[in-house]
Amino acid sequence: MSGPFGMSSHTPSPVTIASPDTEKHRGHAMQLTTRVEALTIDDAESHGEALQLLIAMKLWMRGVRALLAESIDLSNKTHKSLTKLRSDLIAPVQSLYDMVQFDAIAWKKKALLEAERAAQMQAQAQAEADEQAAFDTAQELQDHGEEAAAEAVLDAQVDAPAPTVALTPAIAKVSGAIETGRWKAVLTNHRDAVAFVAAHPEFLNTIRWNSAAMNSLARAGGENFKFDGFVAEKDTTITVKT
Repeated sequence: MSGPFGMSSHTPSPVTIASPDTEKHRGHAMQLTTRVEALTIDDAESHGEALQLLIAMKLWMRGVRALLAESIDLSNKTHKSLTKLRSDLIAPVQSLYDMVQFDAIAWKKKALLEAERAAQMQAQAQAEADEQAAFDTAQELQDHGEEAAAEAVLDAQVDAPAPTVALTPAIAKVSGAIETGRWKAVLTNHRDAVAFVAAHPEFLNTIRWNSAAMNSLARAGGENFKFDGFVAEKDTTITVKT
């Protein structure tokens, strides 16, 4: 059956995921815990016991993974299938949502800008009208020989604050649709950012080093690794082969 936007419409089939019996493995885990708690590595013999314990624990973990592998695989496949279904259903409407949202925000910005420009033009026209009125008044006073009064009128016009005009465009308000704005930082120049942090160490917490890249340099350099602010440390592990 075809659903909205040409997508197939169907109900996912029920999936049964078995929960294996883990009591035996829990019992073995308790035994391993007891052995570890009783172990003190202080000589070659106890060191050997520790290595034997590592092998036993590795085998135990492998058994648990094998026990749950089928159920986990089925669960993962089900999750992947449902996630894809959700994406397929949402994608076309999300695309339309993004398009309408973009157009609505763009129109509002344009309306506000046009209102601002119109207000500036009206304010400019008002300023010119006020200036002309002051000039006419001063001219009339001068014609009557009142030079001081005319000069006072012109001085007052020069000192008068510029007129302001506020125009509010017709912006729709719909209950449930609220426009919000959030500032975000956009990196434009790595070098400038690093230089700024170097000069202002209180912003060190804004820098996150690329751990993968740094570890790669440490592995390549080993004991000769050199990078101010970092040291190379060797993590030693024991590989257990069973």
